[in-house]
Amino acid sequence: MEKEKTMYQALALIGGFLETYAYTCRDHVFANAQTGNIIKIGIAVAQYQFEDVLRYLLPVCAFVAGILCALRLQSADCILLTEGILLLATGTIPQGIYKNDLDNVLISFLCAIQMEHFRTPATTVCTGNLRILSEQLACRRFAQAGRYGNVLFLFISGTILGVLFTKYLGEKSVWILILPLCAALRVHRSMTALARIEKAREMQ
Repeated sequence: MEKEKTMYQALALIGGFLETYAYTCRDHVFANAQTGNIIKIGIAVAQYQFEDVLRYLLPVCAFVAGILCALRLQSADCILLTEGILLLATGTIPQGIYKNDLDNVLISFLCAIQMEHFRTPATTVCTGNLRILSEQLACRRFAQAGRYGNVLFLFISGTILGVLFTKYLGEKSVWILILPLCAALRVHRSMTALARIEKAREMQ
């Protein structure tokens, strides 16, 4: 349980960082959750700004593709390794209007596969976690509330780090996320190994 908690903390840090990275470094697009982009599509249509419709539609489509990909991959190892490849690719794309669109597609895809596979608590968005935190507090389930509060804290910490690192390192700042990603991968493999050992003992 403690190992799983550590893994979700690392993933929440990544989720928060990517949200502010995309917003501050890649033309104010929300790459994690797609509510903001869908709203911006509606605004663009209402204002006849059809070029912006395509711009905000691309990350939405990438998000859908990411969900479908995660359903096929299933393995957490594959998900995390794919995230690592996407992070490395993201940092190589220089800033620029069309290049930012490509980068936001990659980030939306990355966040989608993370959101689909690592569902509870959520590590790329906050609203659901905030709702559950409030419910657990109301029911005086403080241990569960603490779990969700901790993930929210790590997400916010990631957003702060995203702003600071992006300010000084630009598009390459995203490479710093390889560290928490490697930590999450290591913890997951440790959990898998322990589960296999316990299963082997039960079969004896």
